Amino acid sequence: MDNATHTLTGLMLARTGLNRLAPQATAALLLSSNLPDADILYTLGGSWSYLHYHRHWTHGLPMAPVMALLNVLVLWLFARVIKTWKPTFAERWKTGWGWTYLFSLLGIVIHILYDATNSYAVRAALPVSAEWFSLDLFFVVDPVILTVLLLALAAPAISGMVSSEIGGKKTTGRGWAVFALLCILAYGGWRVMLQQRALSILQSHIYPQGVAQRIEAWPTAFSPWIWIGYVETAQSWGRYTFDFNAPFDPASGNIAYRPVSHPAITKAWESEEGRTYREFARFATWRLVPQSEPEGSVAVEANDLRFGEPGGKAFQFRMKFDQQLNRLEENLTYGRPDPR
Repeated sequence: MDNATHTLTGLMLARTGLNRLAPQATAALLLSSNLPDADILYTLGGSWSYLHYHRHWTHGLPMAPVMALLNVLVLWLFARVIKTWKPTFAERWKTGWGWTYLFSLLGIVIHILYDATNSYAVRAALPVSAEWFSLDLFFVVDPVILTVLLLALAAPAISGMVSSEIGGKKTTGRGWAVFALLCILAYGGWRVMLQQRALSILQSHIYPQGVAQRIEAWPTAFSPWIWIGYVETAQSWGRYTFDFNAPFDPASGNIAYRPVSHPAITKAWESEEGRTYREFARFATWRLVPQSEPEGSVAVEANDLRFGEPGGKAFQFRMKFDQQLNRLEENLTYGRPDPR
């Protein structure tokens, strides 16, 4: 999920009453709700480094206790700098730092679970297992969740202004925070039912390219009724955009056919960059494209259907070879994901 959603969720958790258990509870939840995204630092090593470590160990549940301890350490160092939390570390652990650790752990776990709800997925079992896990319930930036959280953020301030005018009590925002979190849970349950309906539609059809060997359904950003379908057969990959309110046509997909085996494809996939790409791109299509210069050269192009149509530039890996299969160039293009 986006960092605005992570941050606002951490704030809502604090407002449910957790902020009364320790003075640093809100800070702990705000920081820990974003801490797994510290993997952005791997961009310093370049695109391939970031791709390899994106949603890697920082998003592994077995690492959450370690990350939570790191969160507490950051807050403790900050406290020493600003000198507002005067008790020693040992004293604060008895009266507050223990709660800070638990809140940090809660924020990190919820961040990982949030990220597991979209098609980007997480390797939640690292370092035990590198298998990807995804529920495919929400788009990476879900406008419904974001709207509910912003409403819960703004409502106490508006209510407070009204109360001050009439001499009423100032609201803490606790009720709105609980309301927002319950709404998100209910919304998630509804999305589960929608996803099952989408999968049922895809599974109930016969495809011109052959028997479906793998079927997935991904949500879109703006409508809960419009989904992206992925259908893989022995000879093709297909991406379908379909609406629950219209008949589904199994021949309407954007189809990419598996290319004939070629040494350039094998060499591209077995390269370090190819392996890194395949680790993340779980729904990759690939093709072999002849090049005009130099004579006899070819390019292997791959793109992940979660982010765009076959052959598109969204999240594309490309490696070019000359006639003797010497590598000439390679690049990774992120492009812009299809929000439909």
